[in-house]
Amino acid sequence: MEPELEAWVWSGSPHVPGILGWNRPDRLHHWLRQRGLWPEDAPKPPDPERALRAVLRTTGKRASPSLSAELGGRVSFEGCRDRSFARLVAVLQEWFGEGEV
Repeated sequence: MEPELEAWVWSGSPHVPGILGWNRPDRLHHWLRQRGLWPEDAPKPPDPERALRAVLRTTGKRASPSLSAELGGRVSFEGCRDRSFARLVAVLQEWFGEGEV
């Protein structure tokens, strides 16, 4: 199991652009595609961390515990299609109970 914790950020949540400081007129997904960071047919960027860093550089935001906490509090894990991450969530739910993850 090799989950990329950044994978769930790209699950399609409408909250992600605002949390990352994205206030440009072009859509975030489109912007990442134009830069070769998110292939057309892929469910998520092949390197989710690199994509996240590129967005944060553009918006001037910094990766921080508070940014991670805001993402974790507002972005659902349900839309994430990364199998390793889904397995991690399932294991954590098994260990700590359904409502804790």
